[in-house]
Amino acid sequence: MNSYHLRRKRKLNIVLIGYRCSGKTSVGSGLAARVDRPFFDTDELVQRIAGKSVEGLVTEGGWELFRRMETLAIREAVAFDGGIIATGGGSVLDPDNVRRMKANGWVIWLKADPEVVKSRMAKDEESGKVRPSLTDRGSLEEIRSVVELRSRIYEAAADFSIDTRMKTVDEVADEIEAAMPELIRKKSSWQETP
Repeated sequence: MNSYHLRRKRKLNIVLIGYRCSGKTSVGSGLAARVDRPFFDTDELVQRIAGKSVEGLVTEGGWELFRRMETLAIREAVAFDGGIIATGGGSVLDPDNVRRMKANGWVIWLKADPEVVKSRMAKDEESGKVRPSLTDRGSLEEIRSVVELRSRIYEAAADFSIDTRMKTVDEVADEIEAAMPELIRKKSSWQETP
């Protein structure tokens, strides 16, 4: 059997991108359970690889060290076929990460307004989840600034996008599940082109 036929039999990954607190982990884990696929969270993989929390890693070596570990985590996650992968918000800043994500998967951008992100982050903080600051600005100002900078990158990387602003986790998962057959068909055709 030649490689053309082997590629056709691969199950594509579903890779979720977007700013922190856009719903990637919640949607991804729920969707994976629904469609019986493995779930990978690259932040969790980073913590396993580094043996430290994201906050501890950033405190120790800065965002540069975290991004290097994140690249290793992405390589590990995309090596599987048919996974649902929730990525870190900055994973798309490295073009090689995006290339890897798209090589055996389709990339979905989960969009959220800065105000929604801030509200979700506040809920995370109440539950004890700490997210290291990306800049030296205040939280809403930082979110607006970083979302504005990254939006073009997310858009360029994405095969499909969903606005999560007024939707529940289940509603977003419903949209992805409904789109899967068509997106997989399109992506499979793209991969099969000699």
